[in-house]
Order: sequence, then structure tokens, then C-alpha cells
Amino acid sequence: MARAWGSRSEKVEFGGVTYYRYPDSERPSDRDYFNFQGTYLHRAVWAAKHGPIPDGCHIHHLDGDPLNNDVANLVCILGSDHHRVHAAVPPPFLRTQEHLDHLARIRPEAAVWHGSQEGIEWHREHGRRVAANREARSAICEQCGGEYESVQPGKFCSSRCRQRAYAADPSKQEERHCACGQSFRCWRVSKRLRCYDCRPALPPRGRAGV
Repeated sequence: MARAWGSRSEKVEFGGVTYYRYPDSERPSDRDYFNFQGTYLHRAVWAAKHGPIPDGCHIHHLDGDPLNNDVANLVCILGSDHHRVHAAVPPPFLRTQEHLDHLARIRPEAAVWHGSQEGIEWHREHGRRVAANREARSAICEQCGGEYESVQPGKFCSSRCRQRAYAADPSKQEERHCACGQSFRCWRVSKRLRCYDCRPALPPRGRAGV
């Protein structure tokens, strides 16, 4: 896809590099941000003051103005937090009726592609790349107090510790009434509707057909 920059351009020099912006460009990134060969001015300004930008982090404009690249207006935040900030208050070009109509037109086609073999393979490869770049972090298990490492730490180090914590917490259980009249206790998240006497018998273990 060729870039449609438009006839107008603006430039800003910083650190011996000239950054350009194209106000008439069809691409929001070229229209709203000064950049030079894929390097954005606001990232260069923040890095010049604070050092290299940590992996997985974005530089956010506090006042929402992408042209205000004063270092006091820039903050380094996680990319996931940055996406949430802009999702809550989308930029003006994402709120126009023209853009909304465009999304309505392409949404069915996007759904078909994501469900296609090509789309599934893309998601698999994307998942592998993301997983390869994630680093394990240390955490303390709230049940056993042991230290463990995980790329996505939770409250517990294992399912066993989670079950033990739930068993010791009465708020995780509730009393239910079976159709036979008996009462029984189970986890709140359980789908069980029958008592243990009325639950279906499990088939005997063994090979299929035996």
C-alpha cells in the first residue's frame, strides 16, 4: 500500500535528526505524529531525557495532543495501559461517521478472515512471538507462602494451593437443595444441581467396549 502523504509537510529538528509530519496524509500515524523512518519524535524526546524505553512500554501524551512533545507532557506506560487509555477516549478521527461506516463495512470481512486458515495461522504465529518475548516474574503464593515464577503470576502457585485456599474460605461455598429434599454444599462456581446420592453414577474404568 503506497503512502498518501499529501502536498503539505511540517518538520521539526531534534537531536540532529529532522522529523516530518504530513497533515493531509490518509494515515493517522503520518498525519498526527512527527517521525523519521519509523522513529517517532515523542519517543526520541522521552528517551533523551530518561534513557531507553523499556520493552512493552509506550510513550503517552498526557494532554492528548500528539503535537505537544514537551518532555513534561510525556509519560512512559505499559502498552496495555496505553491502549486502554485511548480506547476510553478515542481520537477524533475514530469518532467520525465516515470511520464508523467503514468499520461496519469491513467487520464481516474481518470476521471471515480471522476464521480462515490464514487468519488462524497468523494468530498462532503471533501468539508464539508474544510468548517468546514474555519474561517470568517472581511472586509469593498466598496459600503456602512459597516463591514461584510465572509469566502471568496469580494469587497461588498451583491449582492445589488454590483448592486449599477455597476450601478454607466459607464464602467460596454455598448450600443447595436437591430435588430429593436433601441439602448439600458445593463451590459457588459449580454447576452441580444434585446431591452426591443422586448424582449420576460414573461408568466403570476400563478399555472402550469392555
